[in-house]
Formats: sequence, C-alpha cells, structure tokens
Amino acid sequence: MKTIRSLISLLLLTLACAVPPAAAQAPAQPAAESQPPAAAKDAATQTPATPAQPPVPPTPAPPPAVQLPEDLQRPISSLQTRMEQLEQQVSRENLSDDQLLSLREDVDNANREAQRIADSIRPKLNEVQSQIDKLGKPPEQGQPPEAQEVATERARLDALKSSFDGGVKTTDVVGVRAGNITQRIQEMRQALFTRQLLRRSQSPLMPTIWRQVANELPGMSRDIGRITQSWWNAASGQPFMLAALIAAVASLYVLLKTCVVFLIRMALPDTGERPGYFQRAGAAGWAAPALALPSAAAALLLVFGLYSLQLLPYQIERLTETALPAFLIFIAVSALARAVMAPKRARWRLVDLADKPARKIATTVSWIAGVYSLDLVLKELIRILYLPLPVSIAVASLGSIAIALLLVRLVRTDFTPAAKLVTGEGSLPPVPPQSSSHSTPPAAVPAADVPADATAAGPSRLAFLRPVLLKLPLLAAALGIMAASLSGYIALGRFMAGQMVVTGSVVVLVLLLHLAIRAVIGEPGHEAERFRTVFDERLGLDDRHRHVLGRGASILLNVALALVALPLVLLTWGFTQADALEWVRNVVFGFRVGSFQISLAQILIAIGLFLGLLIATRLVQRWLAARMSRPPRVVEQGIADSIHTFVGYLGIGFAVLTALSYAGLDITNFAIVAGALSVGVGLGLQSIVNNFVSGLIILVERPIKVGDLVNIKGQEGHVRRISVRSTEIETGDRASLIVPNSEFISSTVTNWTHRNPLARVLVKVGVSYKSDPEKVRSILQTVARECPLVMQIPAPGVGFDNFGPNALEFSLSGVVPEISRAGAAQTDLRIRILKAFREHGIEIAHAQHDIHLRDLDGVKTVLTTMMQERARRAEEDAKPDAQTVPFARKT
Repeated sequence: MKTIRSLISLLLLTLACAVPPAAAQAPAQPAAESQPPAAAKDAATQTPATPAQPPVPPTPAPPPAVQLPEDLQRPISSLQTRMEQLEQQVSRENLSDDQLLSLREDVDNANREAQRIADSIRPKLNEVQSQIDKLGKPPEQGQPPEAQEVATERARLDALKSSFDGGVKTTDVVGVRAGNITQRIQEMRQALFTRQLLRRSQSPLMPTIWRQVANELPGMSRDIGRITQSWWNAASGQPFMLAALIAAVASLYVLLKTCVVFLIRMALPDTGERPGYFQRAGAAGWAAPALALPSAAAALLLVFGLYSLQLLPYQIERLTETALPAFLIFIAVSALARAVMAPKRARWRLVDLADKPARKIATTVSWIAGVYSLDLVLKELIRILYLPLPVSIAVASLGSIAIALLLVRLVRTDFTPAAKLVTGEGSLPPVPPQSSSHSTPPAAVPAADVPADATAAGPSRLAFLRPVLLKLPLLAAALGIMAASLSGYIALGRFMAGQMVVTGSVVVLVLLLHLAIRAVIGEPGHEAERFRTVFDERLGLDDRHRHVLGRGASILLNVALALVALPLVLLTWGFTQADALEWVRNVVFGFRVGSFQISLAQILIAIGLFLGLLIATRLVQRWLAARMSRPPRVVEQGIADSIHTFVGYLGIGFAVLTALSYAGLDITNFAIVAGALSVGVGLGLQSIVNNFVSGLIILVERPIKVGDLVNIKGQEGHVRRISVRSTEIETGDRASLIVPNSEFISSTVTNWTHRNPLARVLVKVGVSYKSDPEKVRSILQTVARECPLVMQIPAPGVGFDNFGPNALEFSLSGVVPEISRAGAAQTDLRIRILKAFREHGIEIAHAQHDIHLRDLDGVKTVLTTMMQERARRAEEDAKPDAQTVPFARKT
C-alpha cells in the first residue's frame, strides 16, 4: 500500500514539474471568449470575406529566466556589496598609510575572488555555447520552423548562456571597480608620502630640542631597564637552554666562518697573474654571499631559538622584527664592500686601487650601513616607548648627519691606483699585469708614467674629487642630506640617507651579478673557455652559432636578474610588497598596449623555446652525421650532407614557428602577409625566390653535392657548401666562387664526380717513323701496368692513333680511383714513358720542317756584298789614327 501511494505521489510531482508555470497559473482561453459579448456576436454573424487560412502552429512559450547557481550567485552578490563598502571607506578623509594599505589588501582580495569566480564560470559558458553551436542557426524568416523540442532546448540554452554571461560581466565590472579603487588608493598614498616627506619640523639646531631630549632621557632609561629586567626574569628560568642556544649560535658562526675562510683561500689565491676583470667580478658575486653567511646564519638561529624558548615578549618581539632585518642589511652591505674592495686580496680586487684606499672605502661603507641599521632600530624603539617628537627628531637628524659625514669621508679618500708607486704613504708592490687581452680596466700604471710635478709638488686642491663622476654625486648627496636635516626636513634627510645605503647596495649587487653572468656565459671578448668548450665539443657550434646562443642565454639571465632586482628597488623606494608584485606581474604576465597584449613571460619562454629547439636541431644533426659516417658507411657523403642541411632548415623553421606561436602571434596572419607580398615576390624578389626553390631542387634531386668537382661557365672547382640561396665552390687557386643556385638548374654543368669519383687519364706521345710500333705498344702497356696510380680494372689501353706529319702518334689511357689523382697519374706516366723509351732506344720524334729557297744567285750576291762590307770595316778599325796613338800611350 505504501509503495502504491509513493508511486502515485511521484507521478503527480512529475506532472506538476512538466506543466509550464504560465499555463499552471492561467490556462489559455479561446479568442472568442476573450472578446466582449457584442464583438463576439458581430463576429458570429459576419460572413468571412476570405477563405479560411491553415492553422498556424502555436509558438512555444519561452522558458523562465534561468538564474545562476546558488554557489555562484551568492559570492557575486557578496563581492558587489564589498566593493560598495570599500568605495565608501576610500572616500573618507584623513586616512593613514596603514589604513590605506589595509584597504588595498582588501581590494586585491576582492579582485582575486572576482577573477576566480569568472574563471569558474567561463568553462560552463563555453560548454553551453558549444551545445548551442551543435543545434545550428535558428531558421530565418520564411523558412519552415524547427521542431518544438529543438526550439525549447534552444531557448533554454540561450537563457542559460545569458545568465552565465551576465555573471562573467558582473565579475569584470567588479575588476574594473577594483582597479579604480586601487588607483585612487595609490594616489592617496603618494600624496600622503609627499606630505610626510616634505613636512618641516623643528630644526635640530634649536636648543629646545635637546633640552626636551635631556628631560626624556631618565624616563627612557627606566623604560629600557624595565623591559630588560622583565626579559632577564623570563630568561633566568631556563638558563641551561639559553646557554645551549648561545653555544650553538657561537659554534655555528665559528664553523661557517672557518669554512668560508678556507673556501676563499682555496678558490681565490693571492699569488700568480691577476685574473681578468669579468673573472674578478664573478668571484666578487659569489664571495659577497659567502662572507655574509656566517653572521646571517648565526643571527637567524639566535632569533629562532629565542622564539622557540618563548623569550621574546611583545615589546622585544616588535624590536626584534626591526633589528633582525637591520642587522642583515648591515652584514650584507659590509660583505658586499669587502668582496668588491678585497682589502686582503689585492689580486682579486675589482677596482684598481691600492690597499689603503680600498681598506678605507670598505670600512667607511660598513660604518654607513651600521649607522643606517642603528637608526632603524632606534626608530622602532621610539615607537615602542612612545617617546615624544623631539627625541625622534634628534635621533633622525643625528643618523642622517652621521651618514652625510661618512659620505664626505668617502669623498675625501684618495683613490690611489694599485701600481702608482709615488713617494708617500701606502706604497705597495705593483699588481702583476693581466694576461688576458680582453678589454679590461688598466691593471697597472708604471711609476715612470707619473708626471714629475705629481711627485714633487703633491696633489692639487681638487685632486680628491677624482674620479669626478663618482665623487661629485656622493658629495652632492652628502650636502643635500645635511641641508635637509639641519633645516628641519627630517623625514627627507632620513629618506635620502636610507636610499643611499639600500638602493646603492642593490645597484652594486645587481651590477656584480650582471658581470658574473657575462663571465659565465662568455660573450665575445670575455673569459669563458669552459662554456665555449661545451659549445664546441658537445654541440659542434661554430663562432656564429655560439655567439647567437651565448647572446640569447645572456639576455634570458639578465632579464631574470632584472625581474628579481625590480621588486627590491621598488621596496626600497617606499612601495609596498603588493605594489612591487603588481609591477612584476604586469611586466611578466602581460600588459595591454592598445589592442595588443604584451607578455614578457611569453616572449622569454618563446625565446627559450627557440634556443632549445635550435640546440636540439644541432644535436640531431650531430647524431645523424655520426651515424652516417660510422663504418661501414651505407650512405654517401653527398646524401649525408643533403640530409644534414635539410634537417637544419626543418629544425630552424619549426623553432621559428613554435616560438612565434607561443609568443601569441597568429600564424594564419602570415598567410595574409604572404598574399600581400606575392606581387613583390613576382617583381622584385623573383630572383631570390628562384634561387631558394633551386636550392631545394638541388637538395632533393642532387645534381651536385658537397665534394663534387664541377665546371660551370668556364669556372671549375670543388663544391664546399650548398645553402638556400647560393652554392660555394672552391677553385684550384683556393678562391671561393659564390654561384646562385638557379645557375645549376638553368645552365649546363659538368660534374666530374656525379656518379662516382673515377676519372680517365690520357697521355699522348709521338715516336720516330723508324720505331717498331709493336715494340712501342708493348712498352706503353708495361708502363701502364707498373704505374701504381692507374687502376688495372678496367685495364689500361694503348692506341695507335695516327700517322702524324712528324711522328707515329700513340695514346695511353687509364682510370684513376679519384679525379684528384689524375694530374699525379699523368705526370708519373710521362716520366715512366720517357725512361722506358730511352732504355729501349726509341726516339721521340721532333717536328721537322723543309725550307725551299728560290733565286739563289741573288742570295749569293747579297751575301758576298755583306761579307765584303764587314771585312772593310774590320780593316779600318785595325789601323790606328796617328793623332790618337801618342795620347793613348800617354794615358
């Protein structure tokens, strides 16, 4: 009975759900019932003027509006409410920087939540759109209507799509509102920062400031003593744990310090020739973190241990949260100064300075970092103790003025070069000159090059400002800090002093890492023999490809370094972590310029893909070359070269298309560009395209191949390289002949080694008519058999060619295994033929000419006259002149 009742209830529920809501509320009535009675009566009595029309099928009732699911509608409504509240809160006045930061965080959270909801809706929207696409386009006007079920399903899907699309647009609006609020908060923070930075307070030169500070000193001492006493009371309850913690910290420091000192001594010896500039920069890049490691690790262990032992009360915990970063800044800057200046390792010093100025610079920079860190700690202590404004003014002004004076001390330091051995203090042995021939800063200046007046008269008044480009900005910054602090702009002076320390350290560190990258990658002209060896031996790259890959790797590493350095610089200039991350996110993941979305990450990954695929192509080419050259060789060298070239072109094309596709460029647009360039190709680029297609034909049909001896248009040589546009031929004079590929397709080419490297040699010789032809033939055959350069299969041949005008003409022909040996074989055969003919008494005939003379009587008369004239002149020359004989005797 219960089962029957349940089935009836289920059936009624199904029928109720199947009835449309509009039909359930108001059933349809006939058209006559909906008219007034009079109109109905008139309609009944009227005679129809036109024949009855066929009944029109009823239009299906539209489905009810579909709402978003509850799990999506509720968060969207909550987001809209939150955005309205945030807009009201931002509109308030006199908001502090902390309040603005809190609002900024809430806005960012709301924006991220909106993006998450939109990302969850878009797949559903795409799914509904795909279902609508499967239904096809609705019938146009005048076409037969679609089926009732299809129309109902289309209406339901349209309503569902509209609801999902409305949810996505709502979240987009929330994102736009969040961006507007964020921009407004940023403007308010910048205005507040400017007001605070340029706010003028009492000058520290006023005596009232120091009187108030003196009045506050006793109370401040009592508060500090009370805090210290409370901490000691808590620490005295567990003395053994505290002693163990101190021992562990000291042991860790000593252990790490010993390891770092040993590592630096082993890796950076102070003997031998001075390393190159980039090698020293790379050493400074890893030596700085190594020098800072012992102190940083010990400080972190101490703070972690005190926190674990619950020995950090609220006030001391607040002070520790500032003291620990301040201490880390101090040791980082000190380590960086020691790594760059290397006071105890002149050979690895990055700059060309003597030991004394290098030690003074490193010490001064460490003192500046110490004053800055102490100022941070005292600033937080003033907040904890709620000390009045005069104390804050006094502490800030003293710290800023101390940093300014230290900057002046840095400016006053004489930057004496390491090898400038003039009379005076700090004379040191010169540093050995660099062995590298690369462009590096000069390592040594001989004493003979120093002007005489520099040693006698001493430095000029402005000599301490050299180098001017470095010391003048430092001096201007020092004077600006002192002027701002003494005139009452305490916040401005403290900000300038802090930026000199933090920003300067970040810039120097980034520069060192950049130089280290250049040293490791090995750009042209720099030291990186190991990297070049990897490129040469492992990948088989030449100088051009190595330069391209090295440049690409250098760009990738430097861009990564810039992405890491950018947030650090922004944080030092007062930006929040959220602002810095937003900047990096926009740069890396894309920003819109007009209608284009530029993503640095996609561009870098595309470059990486291109370089990776290019390297993979080179590896495949090397593998194929090794496989095809391994004995027994089953592939000819020409085919192997063609396959090698074809794989290279295929790999480069695939790498370019993959990189462009990943970078966001639509490859289909290149078809449009190609169509637009078709006219230019048909006119101006016809020869280039012709050569390109001819190169492909050469690679496929192989009428010539690398190593062939060819003759084209009177030029003969060996094919050395076949590229896409042209072919390189090396002539016998070792000259390179660049021939367009189209010449090999359209012209007649003689290829001496097209099918095989065999070559035929022919030696012709003529003997006297007195010689025995059979004997000559036998001698020539013997010579051919005895010649090691001539192949015996096929056998050499001797031919009696002709009865010449002066000799009996014979020819000796043979085959050599390689055409390059043809000249040597002909020379050897001629030498052997000459020796054999001489041995057997066979005369090599010479050209004989018969001279026929006509009118011999006339010739005889001319000859007689010439002989008589010659005799007369001889007699006259034999008779000495009477006047010239005494003179000749006298002389």
